Amino acid sequence: MPNAQTLQILYPSLFVSGGLAALVVLGSFVKKGAFVLLPAARALACAAIAAGFLFALRNAGARWEGDLVRWDGASALWLLLFFAGAAPLVFLMDAQDEVPLILVLGAAAGMTLLGVARHLFLLFLGLEILSLSVYLLVARLGPGRLGLEAAVKYFFSGAFAAALYLFGLAVYYAKTGHMMMTPHLEKSPILQLGLTLMACAGLFKVGVFPFHFWLPDAYEAASPELAGFMSTAVKAAGFLLLLRMLPLMPLWGAPGPVQWLPWASAATMTFGNLLALRQERLQRLLAYSSISHVGYLLAGLWAWMRLGSNPAGASALYLYLAVYLFMNTGAFLFLGLTGIKDYAHLKGFARRSPGLAAFFAIMVLSLAAVPPTGGFLIKFFVFWDILRAGGVWLAAAAALNSLVGLGYYFKLIRSLVLEEPASATAPVPAPLGLPARLVLWACCAGTVISGLVPGARIVIASWLG
Repeated sequence: MPNAQTLQILYPSLFVSGGLAALVVLGSFVKKGAFVLLPAARALACAAIAAGFLFALRNAGARWEGDLVRWDGASALWLLLFFAGAAPLVFLMDAQDEVPLILVLGAAAGMTLLGVARHLFLLFLGLEILSLSVYLLVARLGPGRLGLEAAVKYFFSGAFAAALYLFGLAVYYAKTGHMMMTPHLEKSPILQLGLTLMACAGLFKVGVFPFHFWLPDAYEAASPELAGFMSTAVKAAGFLLLLRMLPLMPLWGAPGPVQWLPWASAATMTFGNLLALRQERLQRLLAYSSISHVGYLLAGLWAWMRLGSNPAGASALYLYLAVYLFMNTGAFLFLGLTGIKDYAHLKGFARRSPGLAAFFAIMVLSLAAVPPTGGFLIKFFVFWDILRAGGVWLAAAAALNSLVGLGYYFKLIRSLVLEEPASATAPVPAPLGLPARLVLWACCAGTVISGLVPGARIVIASWLG
C-alpha cells in the first residue's frame, strides 16, 4: 500500500486522472451534441490542469521520496512546464465532443509520471501514456486522411522507439538486477548497450536527425494548437527522458550517445535549417524550425553532461524549453487563429490585422534569437555552456546555423510587413475570443519579459539544485 509521501507525489497525476475519469462519465451520461457537453468538458479539463499546476507551484520547495517516485524542485518545475504547455491546447482546440479533451488529459497524466519517476519502467510507462494519447490526437484533430496517415507514421516510429527502450531495459536489468535510476561507474559494454538503446528511444521522441522522419508530416497534419503542444510540451518530455537517462552512463567509456551528441546536434540543426529554407507551407516550415532547435538543445545537453551533470547546471536547458514554449506555441497559434497556410496568404497581412502581425513578428524574432527577446537570451546561455565545456567547433556550428535560420525567419517578416498582398482570397481572421486573447498575451509577455530577466537562470538553478 502506498505511503502518505507517495500519495502526495502522485497528486498531480491523480488530479488529471480524476479529470479524465470525470470526462468519461460526462460523455457517458450527456447526449452527444448537447449544448452543455463541450463547455462542461472544457471546464473540467481546465480545472484538472489548473489543480496540477497549483499543486506543483505550491510545493516547489518540498522534498519527498517513495520507492518508485520522488518529488523535488526539479519535479515541480517540469510539471509546471508540462501543464503550461497543455493549457493552450485545452483552451483553444477545436473539439466537437469530450474525446480530444480526454486525450489531452491522458497526455498530461503521462507527463506527470515522467516528471516524478525514479524508476526506469515508470519512465517508460509515462512516455507511452503520453505518446499513445498524442497519436490519437493527431488522428482525431488532423484534416481527414492526411491526419490519419501522419498518425500512423507517428505511431510506428513511436512503437520502434518503445521497442528500443524495452530492449535496452531488458539488457540493463540483466546486468544490474534492478531498474532503479542509479549512476554507474563500471565501464561495462553490456551496461553501455542497454543504456544506449534507452537513450536512442529519447532521441527518436525529440526528432533528432536521422530519427526525425515522422516529425514534419505529424506537425503539418496536426491542428496548429496540437502542433504547438507537440513541439513544446511533448518535446520537453523527451528531453526530460534524456536528462534522466544520460547521467546513468559511464561518461567516457565505450562509444555511446554522450560521445555522439555533438555530431548529432550539428547534423540536426543543419538539416532542420536547410530544409526550412525550402518550405512554402508555414506549418511545415515551423516543423523544420523545431528540428533545428532540437539541435541547439542537444548541444546544451552535451555541454551539461561534459560539465558534470549537476542538476542545477540544467537550468539553461530548462529555460530554453520554457521560453521556447511561449514563442513556438504563439507562432503555431497565429497560424491556427488566422487560417494562414503559406507565404502567399501571409503577404501584406500586417495591413489587414496590425495587432496579430506584430504578435507574430515578435514570435519570429524570438525564434531567430534577435535581442532583446527571450530567444536571444536562451541561445546565449546555451552557447556559453558549450564554450565552457570546450565545444568550440560545436559553438561555431551553432552560430553559423543561427545565421542560416535568419534567412527563413526574416523572410516571414518581410512577407508579413513589406510585400503586397498576392491573393484576393487570403483569409481574414475572425474576431478573437477572450481565451484566445489571454493565451496570445501570455505568449507575448513570456517571450518579451524572459529576454529582459537574465537572472531567471539563477532562480531556476536554485530550484533544480
